[in-house]
Amino acid sequence: MRTAQLGSRPLDKESRECWYSTKFVYLLAIFVVLVLGASLAAAFGFLTHDSWNYLLLAQSLKRGEGCSIAGAYFSMFPCGYPLALALTAPSADIASLMISSKATNVILLFFAFLLLQRTLRNVLVPTFVVINPFTIGLFLYTWSENLFLLACCGSLFALSRVHRRDASYPYGAVALLTFFLLVGVSSRYFFAPFAAVIFLCAWRAYGTRTALRTLPAFIAAALFFIAYLKLNTVLSGLATGMPRIPAPETPAFLVFRFVRQLTKEVVILGVSVAALLWLTRKYWSKRAEDRTADRTADNTTAPESRMLALMGAGFLLLAFCLRFRTQYDLYDPRTLSYGLTFVVAGLIGLRTRIPTPRFPAGPAVIYGVLVLLAALTDAAAYSGSAWLPMLKDTLANGYASPVAALQRYRGPATDADLIVTLRRPPRVAETVDDEARLYYPTHASIVDIRTGPYSKPDSVADLMKAIAGHHAHACVIDFTQFASRDDLQRHLDGSFPVAFSFGSGRWWPATVYQPSFDPGMRDYLLSIFQPGRYVPCARN
Repeated sequence: MRTAQLGSRPLDKESRECWYSTKFVYLLAIFVVLVLGASLAAAFGFLTHDSWNYLLLAQSLKRGEGCSIAGAYFSMFPCGYPLALALTAPSADIASLMISSKATNVILLFFAFLLLQRTLRNVLVPTFVVINPFTIGLFLYTWSENLFLLACCGSLFALSRVHRRDASYPYGAVALLTFFLLVGVSSRYFFAPFAAVIFLCAWRAYGTRTALRTLPAFIAAALFFIAYLKLNTVLSGLATGMPRIPAPETPAFLVFRFVRQLTKEVVILGVSVAALLWLTRKYWSKRAEDRTADRTADNTTAPESRMLALMGAGFLLLAFCLRFRTQYDLYDPRTLSYGLTFVVAGLIGLRTRIPTPRFPAGPAVIYGVLVLLAALTDAAAYSGSAWLPMLKDTLANGYASPVAALQRYRGPATDADLIVTLRRPPRVAETVDDEARLYYPTHASIVDIRTGPYSKPDSVADLMKAIAGHHAHACVIDFTQFASRDDLQRHLDGSFPVAFSFGSGRWWPATVYQPSFDPGMRDYLLSIFQPGRYVPCARN
């Protein structure tokens, strides 16, 4: 092979191909795609209500106040992701945390990619896991799913090391597995039952010997999780920070929504994997067609790919069953997409191989940019916005920073030390959700009137009990966002779908809705309403 001398021109075709097919350039390409996505996310915000909780928790941790918000212990989410945000943030300023959280996501996803790249020799697998419309869509937001993915990839890496160690007992690999399992249960409560799924998948993919070797790591993670829930119960009265009510939807409705969401994600990921395979077609071959592949290469990759596919299938089954029993976010990319991603990525590893040590850096950049554009569109839609109109508005009227919008984010003044809310405050920016603790005066405590679908709707008696529990000197109910009685009534008449009705003579079932507000609460709020004002709370 001819080699290019320093300063010689032009490089021959073979030398140029070797240059942009090196491992370093490939890793750099993935890193550049992630940095580009994080830069756009920081520029436009992409924060939801959950994101604000993570940021406020990180702020408290940075200040040395523990896992709390406004001085109260917080257990609705585990504190692992806020801790990661705090450790990587330059300061405790909330605006600074908004920006640095996107850099934290880059660190988490890039390390997840590196761990997968060390686990599987086929570079298409880690590329697809980290760079696809759903993973990047979750990456744009300040969400704990990013730490969850790192824990999944780290667990797969550690399991592979345990499986391949010939020592009498691989203490180092088991310790590493324990670490990643603890990271996982600290990222999302869902990871705890998913860890049991991972263990069963390891038993199936790697055999009894590997499963028994790793059992102490899973037991340690389970004990940690039980202790964490016990601490939550002692400090907040609830194991996971909120009452977990049964799913209000009928089984048929849940099955329909699961199948519909899964079908949508299959189509999107199918297009994505087809684009990746087409762009990298010169770098891979089908396993069934490649008769020259030695058994060692197959055995090096196949167990890990099979393990990844099994983890994905287990993830989907677990997500379906848990949501079938308990009310939380209905099936969407946050609750399903990682599972399907693992299945598709595992199938890529089982069906393709990279026969030469070349890395498709150029195709990865092209693919990454296309995925990023698709993810931006979907992420903006999740916030109720549209990416192209947002971009056009920015070009026409100038860029408006979400940090600057946050600095102007203030609600109407009041001297009351307790504010009752029945509608969330206005959004901070187009892709930045509201946050009551930043909108209302800092001296006031906030009581939200609980509504469906995530809680049992508050009755008037429930509201009065909550007000009395705060022992406030002055209490008001916030009607400032309602300009008219009709506006309030539309809000109070809100509902959510729970079932299908198959009436006679219909070709298509009608959707059955359940009211969000308790009927007595609805009548009470209408009776005391004054448009655009804070109204004093009634005293019982």
